[in-house]
Amino acid sequence: MATLAYVEVTYHLSGCRSLKERRSRLLPLLDRLGRQRHLALCQAPGDALKEASLAIAVVAPDRAALQQRLDAVMRSLEDDVDGVVVSLEHEVL
Repeated sequence: MATLAYVEVTYHLSGCRSLKERRSRLLPLLDRLGRQRHLALCQAPGDALKEASLAIAVVAPDRAALQQRLDAVMRSLEDDVDGVVVSLEHEVL
């Protein structure tokens, strides 16, 4: 049976003065994650220009594979964006 995890992350992107600039700071991460077949992502509007939120669903055939994929996604979320992680939550369903 397939297993699923939900991840939600919010970034503070200091120095952003426009939505275009905010999108350009997230684009490398969105492109990289968007190419992976085992997950789906959604960019949610932040409360301000300097905030951005992402919601990600990760799917795997079993719990061990899910944990491995989830760990890789979490590393990317923390390392691959020029911004500060304000909140990072995940839940295995």
